Amino acid sequence: MIQTGEPINRALSNELWMELYNKKGQGWLPVLTDSMAPLIHPGDQIMVSKVPAEQVRSGDIIVFSRNGELIVHRVLKIRLTNSGIRFVEKGDSSGVCGLFSSDDVIGRVTMVKGKGKIFNLNSPLSRLTSRALSVWPYWTSAIATRLRASSNKNLRRAGRVLLRLLLLSSNVLIRICCVVWYVSGMKYRKNAESN
Repeated sequence: MIQTGEPINRALSNELWMELYNKKGQGWLPVLTDSMAPLIHPGDQIMVSKVPAEQVRSGDIIVFSRNGELIVHRVLKIRLTNSGIRFVEKGDSSGVCGLFSSDDVIGRVTMVKGKGKIFNLNSPLSRLTSRALSVWPYWTSAIATRLRASSNKNLRRAGRVLLRLLLLSSNVLIRICCVVWYVSGMKYRKNAESN
């Protein structure tokens, strides 16, 4: 039995969660980091549902595996390569994009539950909102990255400013989208309260 204050073996926790998830095809996963803030905070739980990599779309929040860790990030772009499908991903609170392959996809986040909130990310309006939300960070991040890599000092400075503006504007956009996701989760909340 785990006592309060004892460190949790994350590798073992992930392995146990994956075993249960693979049996049921979905499951609630506790979030430990703030990489997806302001939508998902540490302590929130996310419903993860199995999805074939071919059905992942820009804007989807995906759980994927990287070096044995379960990562929760938003897909910004999909790239078809000779070695298969690759996804450009980024945490909503981060300015850095990364890549992962279709083999690393665990599932799509369909619901977020935490401190007085339940967001349904699977409704058609929520999916459209998430997709639109992925376009802005991808393009501004790509531009900021190119500016920051420039040999021109003024362009590098402009890249840093643009990246800060990206994070601020993304944060504001996500907060606006939370209203849509909150309304979409009302049906779920009513069903949960009646049971």
